[in-house]
Amino acid sequence: IYVIKQNRLVKLTHSEVIRKKEDNVRFGALSNKKVLFIMEGISYVYDFSLLNFNDLQDDNQSVPLSPDSIVRPIRLEVQKYFDEHIVYCFERVHSNLIAFGTINGGIVFTDSTGRFVNLITKEVGLIDNTVLSLFTDSSGNLWSGLGLDVCLVELNDPITFYGSVNKLEGSVYSCVRHKGQFYVSSQTGMYTLDPVVFNPNTTGRYVSKVKE
Repeated sequence: IYVIKQNRLVKLTHSEVIRKKEDNVRFGALSNKKVLFIMEGISYVYDFSLLNFNDLQDDNQSVPLSPDSIVRPIRLEVQKYFDEHIVYCFERVHSNLIAFGTINGGIVFTDSTGRFVNLITKEVGLIDNTVLSLFTDSSGNLWSGLGLDVCLVELNDPITFYGSVNKLEGSVYSCVRHKGQFYVSSQTGMYTLDPVVFNPNTTGRYVSKVKE
């Protein structure tokens, strides 16, 4: 990894881990102080808060005065999914939301610690599961460049639709939130909104039928 210092490229300390694998590396900002890069199915974080920029020389030689922990591998909650669906790009949507575009796996959202937030695929409206680029616009919505199309994911839309794809069946009669739990009454029974749990075989949040 290199930075520009006094109009010259300077190599960052302990970034040699990617030297021989640069063709397969995907970079992106994880926060204001950390950069996430993924290569060959392994995710790493480079922590700039541990770096002393005054220690960097201007002759493309890094000074190993920073701790080895400045770059470290991390295990994302969705890492197994990434092993099967290669990450092609990712975008920091805001301070606590990261979007990952994958090959044949749609868009995966995690928080800044790597915990799963959401999965969007063709099942819920994405035109193509191969995502080649991502961009967050000034309204906070996410544009995705697909194989042959461009798709807008309206992250700031206050309305979320739940239907048969979320296992909610029948005409909805009423909704109520009770003690932190959301309940829906329909002609087929009563349902409750499931917690956010990553499952590569499902998309979005689901509802469960309340047992009598």
